[in-house]
Amino acid sequence: MKVVKGRYADPAQDDPRLVVVDIKPIRGLDRPVSLAEIKANSKFAAFAPVRISRLSVMPVTAMQRAEIDRLSKQSP
Repeated sequence: MKVVKGRYADPAQDDPRLVVVDIKPIRGLDRPVSLAEIKANSKFAAFAPVRISRLSVMPVTAMQRAEIDRLSKQSP
């Protein structure tokens, strides 16, 4: 994905510290990779969504992205 508009206050919230960004997809996966698949893969032990619940936006390393791409090419 690509950020098309940088952070700004979330219009659905009254707290200006809560921000959102606008994004646009660049290319999709062959199939969605579930959080359960990611949690079952030891390569993601330090991945934020595995360690911390309720995250909607988090950094993804190049290795993690490559592994998600690989998983998307496999049958679930």
